[in-house]
Amino acid sequence: MSTPSTAIATANSERQFIETYTQLMGLSENTSPSQFYSTHDYDKLQSLGPSLPKFSYKFPTTVSAKADEGSSIKLKFKSIKPPFKITHEFDAPTTSTVYKIKSQLIEDVDTLKSAGVSPKDVKLMLKSKVVQDTSTLTSLVAENSELSFNCIITPPPASKEPEVEAPTSLSDSAFKQIYNIIKQDLSDPSKADEIFQKFKNSI
Repeated sequence: MSTPSTAIATANSERQFIETYTQLMGLSENTSPSQFYSTHDYDKLQSLGPSLPKFSYKFPTTVSAKADEGSSIKLKFKSIKPPFKITHEFDAPTTSTVYKIKSQLIEDVDTLKSAGVSPKDVKLMLKSKVVQDTSTLTSLVAENSELSFNCIITPPPASKEPEVEAPTSLSDSAFKQIYNIIKQDLSDPSKADEIFQKFKNSI
């Protein structure tokens, strides 16, 4: 419930607004746009009109406003799952994205770099929640002076060795050995030649 003094102050403020608004409305009669000064004629203005009361308003602050663009934050990383058991830390600007700090983590840790790990193979978790690559550290900082990430690092898929194609035909020496075997089993040379040709054509 408002007090009498508060009600009087509100009434005075509303009265002042109405008086100022009335002043503005009465500055001049409706005039065609051609009669108004252009930007080149501002020096001819004799008055800027009545002074309006100063209105103070406290705008809401966001988390991002708490972090200075030039500030940095300590980041800690820990992975306990084989084959990449790591602990690492470094400082990064609060404007960095999660994708960028993943890339820096891989660059700093030799075991990750040599294994060919990429940012897509790394998941960073903050309070049991996976943070997105597009998130900035500013949105994660809040009141913290450092961030500790749990890492889930998936080994990159092993590259497959190119398959060696089996030869599509036999060598001349192999054909010769097969022909000799057929010839030895058959007493008729013409029959042996016929069977050999059929075999050779089926390859």
